[in-house]
Amino acid sequence: MSANFRYKLRVLSGARFSKLNDVATEINRRCGKSKSSIIRDIYHCYRRFGSGYYDYITYHFYELDDKMRDTYMTRLRSKKLITFLNNPEKAKIFDNKNKFDEVFKEFIDRDFLDALNCDLDEATRFYNENEVGFGKMLDLSCGKGAEIIRMADFENAKEFYDYIKEKGFGVVEEYLINHDKIRDVYEPALNTMRMITIIGDDNEPHLFFAAQKFGVNGRFIDVHGIHAPIDLETGIVHFPFHSGNTDTDLIYTKHPDTGYDLTNYKVPMFHEAKEMIADLRDKLSESDRILPGGYIYLSDLLSTPAILKNIGRIIAKSFMDQKIDAVMTVATKGVPLANAVANVLNVPFVIVRRDLKITEGSTVSVNYVSGSSGDRIEKMFLSKRSLKAGSRVLIVDDFLKGGGTVNGMISLLREFDSELAGVAVFADNAQEEREKQFDYKSLLKVTNIDVKNQSIDVEIGNIFDEDK
Repeated sequence: MSANFRYKLRVLSGARFSKLNDVATEINRRCGKSKSSIIRDIYHCYRRFGSGYYDYITYHFYELDDKMRDTYMTRLRSKKLITFLNNPEKAKIFDNKNKFDEVFKEFIDRDFLDALNCDLDEATRFYNENEVGFGKMLDLSCGKGAEIIRMADFENAKEFYDYIKEKGFGVVEEYLINHDKIRDVYEPALNTMRMITIIGDDNEPHLFFAAQKFGVNGRFIDVHGIHAPIDLETGIVHFPFHSGNTDTDLIYTKHPDTGYDLTNYKVPMFHEAKEMIADLRDKLSESDRILPGGYIYLSDLLSTPAILKNIGRIIAKSFMDQKIDAVMTVATKGVPLANAVANVLNVPFVIVRRDLKITEGSTVSVNYVSGSSGDRIEKMFLSKRSLKAGSRVLIVDDFLKGGGTVNGMISLLREFDSELAGVAVFADNAQEEREKQFDYKSLLKVTNIDVKNQSIDVEIGNIFDEDK
């Protein structure tokens, strides 16, 4: 018996006549075709294109000819492609939640507890460090048996431990909170964005599809909710949202529970980020910000909590795909910005000082050329306890002029046997001549400072450039 035939049998065994009848009834309502002819056509599409009845209604096969139907990635075709492209041994990792969390813990960036194999000490650690957990069954999918677990419901860690063992959870994970813009649409569930990648001929992963999902009907998971594909360039959903629920209209422009208008819905951090940067650009262009020496007054912007929080998110998001162990800045103006970035990345931030402090203990120092001081040699210090050897460090600063300060911090990294992960600045002076010794990302770029006429020209920086 071929694998293809076995899969078809499994699909047929899982099919429900009641659901098939629901689909046929809904299509009959829409287009007026007889239910018998619809069911015959569904079977025809199954044999020829590997589609199920949900494929048939989702893709509007009842409106298409066979030539158009043949262009769709149907359920059976998807299964065959997955089987062909994936290593069967490695694919097993994705069928075991405990194994998946362990293998990908560096990337998922959330706390988790192997509930199946943990002892009381491990459970106690999770209990003490998390207010809410999300319990998942080891061998069940689609949210079956999943449960939100609140630590306040238990007298102590032992009671929590006994509960997860009794329930038979495979894993208990840290409970994640959606972005505010996601929660505005539907708050009860953890609404997810699903992304599909493929390893190319260059042996690198490439994203070729993404979809946004929202829960419905008060459920705390988004399974059996509504979903829509996302434009990978703009972050805007391509089409109205779709649901497989045949009891109601399958196409949604508004969330069925909250009424939130989903037309041209944009996934957070696309539109909002650029709007905020445009606003900052306008503020930075104000003439009274010009300071002697080609500097710009930034203190009011970088001391506003809401602005700092958003800037921190944008910079952090730009480096999310890299391993960052620490964020580094130089005292004092860069401290709030570096702290905001470090908070989002959930890593420590270290402060380089220009003067020696007794409270820092033993330090490492380097000399650097300060372009702002007429190419004067200056010194910077960093406590030996501040940074572990082998760290990957993101350097963050408020204003990039000649680049001397950043070069000094890069030199310090070498003294600590650490690696530069990247450089990010709030703004850079594009007028300043500097040797390109390092790549950097900037939110804003100052293209002209006219002291005589008290004018500043500011553009959006390169942080949104795709090649950066």
